[in-house]
Amino acid sequence: MSFFAVFASLLLLSLIFGGLYISRIAAKREEAERQVKTRIRQHKSRQAELEELFTTLCAYDRNPDLLLTIQKLMLKEAELIGRLAPNSADGLDNLDYYKGLSEAIESLGDNANRPDIPGSDRQINIMKRHFARTIKVLRSLADHGDLPELSAHEHIKRLRHNSLILEVDAYKDQGIKAHDNGDLTTAGAYLKHAKDLLLQSDSHFENKTRHIKEISRMIAGLYSSEFHQQTPSDKANPSSTDKG
Repeated sequence: MSFFAVFASLLLLSLIFGGLYISRIAAKREEAERQVKTRIRQHKSRQAELEELFTTLCAYDRNPDLLLTIQKLMLKEAELIGRLAPNSADGLDNLDYYKGLSEAIESLGDNANRPDIPGSDRQINIMKRHFARTIKVLRSLADHGDLPELSAHEHIKRLRHNSLILEVDAYKDQGIKAHDNGDLTTAGAYLKHAKDLLLQSDSHFENKTRHIKEISRMIAGLYSSEFHQQTPSDKANPSSTDKG
């Protein structure tokens, strides 16, 4: 075989191996990019879930300490996304937005720990679903040492209590509205459901018996002109004297 034939063969082999090497490098780069994109999607999904929890807790819990805990988790996700995609404007915007939530939490003032009452079955379901997710988050934080177990336990205890009491108050409110609209059958169903929630709950807290008796009097007075005299002036406010 002539020198030129050998040279041509070596050149061809080098081109083949060079092409394979370049293809391998490109494949690794593409795989790395796919992994980064997957991680970004995961963090954004986590971020969206935390935002949902934060919004619900702002309405139906309003505990500043818990809100700050969720805010820190959102900040962490935004920072991780920023490291993975440093040129993303969305990441920077979210980071600034989450930092600004501290002021919103501080501005709760007298409304802290004074949650709203859900106004519909849909809101009740959202509250209960998001409270359950928050409890999972709290347990995970405690298991990984990112939150003191005592703090996690107190938050979980309060969320479970709030979930029951706010659902009871929501059905009481719907019962009163139905009564005022002249639908006494629906009013009775709502009030009975509120009473059953308390009776069937294994939660023990101060004034539980009083709440049950109040609802019983409301049910008994449905067909009476004195119905609103049986309506308690104060709700079973989770932030007052009730304890989970």
